[in-house]
Amino acid sequence: GVYVGMENQEFFDPSGWEPPSDYVVKDRDWFKDGLNNDHFVFGAVYLDAQTNSYILSASTKLNDKDGVKRVASCDVSLENISKMIAQKKVLKTGKVFLVDGKDGTIIAISDKKIVNTKYNSSNKNSLIAALSKELTLDKEQVKEVKDGGTTYSAGLSSVGDTTWKVVAYVSHKEVLASLSNLKVIAIIVFVISILVLVVVIERVVNAILKPVKKLNWVISQLTNGDFTVKAESKGKDEIANMSNNLDHFIEVMAGTLG
Repeated sequence: GVYVGMENQEFFDPSGWEPPSDYVVKDRDWFKDGLNNDHFVFGAVYLDAQTNSYILSASTKLNDKDGVKRVASCDVSLENISKMIAQKKVLKTGKVFLVDGKDGTIIAISDKKIVNTKYNSSNKNSLIAALSKELTLDKEQVKEVKDGGTTYSAGLSSVGDTTWKVVAYVSHKEVLASLSNLKVIAIIVFVISILVLVVVIERVVNAILKPVKKLNWVISQLTNGDFTVKAESKGKDEIANMSNNLDHFIEVMAGTLG
C-alpha cells in the first residue's frame, strides 16, 4: 500500500494499519531512502513478516511541513512480477530474471527459492553463478556462458529509469538449431527478444507507479489539510482498492471536520 511517514513519528496509512510501539519511522530504510529521492525510487527487497512474501518499497520525499521532513512510500509485491517473468520465455526453453543493479539482489525469477539471493559467483545455483561471471551488472552485453557441459546464449539489459537488470538465457544449441546454424542471426534475434522484454517490464513498472504517483499527490494534499481531493482510480487491482479506500477515508474525514 501507500503510506506517509514523518520524522516526528507521525504515520498515515489509508489501509488503517498502525505501526507497533517500537516502530521508529525515521529509522526505517524506506524513510531514509526516500529523503534522497525527488521521485519514487525502488529500494532493497525485504521479506514482509505479515504476508511472508518479498516486497519492494518505492519512496520519495515530500515537501517539509512546519520544518518536519516527510516521505511517501508504497509497497509492491514481487509475486505478480515474478509470475510475469516466469511466463516469459526466449524461444522454447530460454528463461529470464530480474536483478537489482544496486546490490545484485535477484528480485524476480521463476524459482522462488532464488528470490532475494545474490547474483554472484557464490550463488548456489550453478547457472546463475556462471552467468554472473560473464555478464556483469555494469554494462549491457550478450555472451556465451557455459555451465555443466551446456553452452548458453545469454544477455543482460537495463530497465528504463530503474536500477533493474534483465538477464536472459537460452541453450545455444536451441538457438542455432532454430536458425539453421546462422550464429550471427541467432544472436541478433536473441538481442531483440531481450529488448522486447525490457519494454514489457518497463510498461509494467510504469503501470504500477502511475496510479501510485496520483495517490502520493492525494496523500500530500491530505497532509496539508485539503479534504476536497479524490484518488478516483479505476480497476480491480490492489492500487485501485487502496484508491477507493482512500476516497472513502476522505469522505469520512470531510464529514467529521464539517
